[in-house]
Amino acid sequence: MAYCRACGAEHPADVSSCPALGTSTRDGPCGASIGRYEIDRLLGGGGMGTVYRARRQPGGEAVAIKLLKPELPDRDDALERFVREANAASAMRSPHLVQTWECSIAPDGTAYLVMELLEGRGLQAALEAERVLSPARAVALTREVLEGLRVAHAHGVVHRDMKPGNVFLRRMEGGGEQAVVLDFGTSKLLFEQRSSPLTPAGTTLGTPYYMSPEQVFTPAQIDHRVDLYGTAVMLYQMLSGALPFEGTTIPEVLMKACSGAPVPLRSRVPSLPEALVEVVMKAMARSADDRYQSAEDFIDALAALHLEGLPASDPRTVRPRSEAESEEPATVRIERP
Repeated sequence: MAYCRACGAEHPADVSSCPALGTSTRDGPCGASIGRYEIDRLLGGGGMGTVYRARRQPGGEAVAIKLLKPELPDRDDALERFVREANAASAMRSPHLVQTWECSIAPDGTAYLVMELLEGRGLQAALEAERVLSPARAVALTREVLEGLRVAHAHGVVHRDMKPGNVFLRRMEGGGEQAVVLDFGTSKLLFEQRSSPLTPAGTTLGTPYYMSPEQVFTPAQIDHRVDLYGTAVMLYQMLSGALPFEGTTIPEVLMKACSGAPVPLRSRVPSLPEALVEVVMKAMARSADDRYQSAEDFIDALAALHLEGLPASDPRTVRPRSEAESEEPATVRIERP
């Protein structure tokens, strides 16, 4: 077996390409130091960066460190987004938002972000393993996500890419879980200077299955309500094991989300209380004016429900997901002339 510098794992000696990253096993940060941090192993990655477990020296405190991908096109724009994520995240304090402590650039030009290390698993992994959650659990997690968003919105920050891949279920001491919102790399600062936007006019950022109609049609005019829409789609998915708009291509999904009606949640899960169905469908309204107008309003609507004791839907009665739905959709950039 040989140590892989790309991911920090051990692979057979004859393996030259890291199975996790597809890069050479001889190249990578694992086993090296960046600033005060010794890189240990790969945790995961996203569109802009790769996240590793690391230890702060001296002391050995475990942290998560996100490295900006050096091969990104438009690296200057990506670097500015990276710094903006750090600035946005470090200003916000909530147990439901991942805490960011440091953003710096190493002597070799590597940009890195230091965050708290979360123990547990992602919501995406939980859905892949369990398919559907009980109504009480799904609503509890959604309320925690909204509590995090409430703090972000109070700081003028819109996440713009709410999806299961950006929610982590922190494992709590003594059992239990706590939802934590991750990755503000695509966030929009409502109070930023309009003269120097990072997202060019006519460009949309988001993940198709969770994008609100206004993110497609008027991305320059979006506000915090796009996050409430994406959170509602996640709740729909947690309750039913499926997504509200079906399609085999990104344009088809976006067209249905913008001009069609979602598959009724009631038809997916007939046993759900009508009050819960109404809350979810209102939060997913096509027009932002018809949704809940704040995270607080959405939280209050969920808090008024009484769901204890209701079991999760039987996965055998839920419509099988399409191949496209079964994969974690990537964040996309849609540009219009």
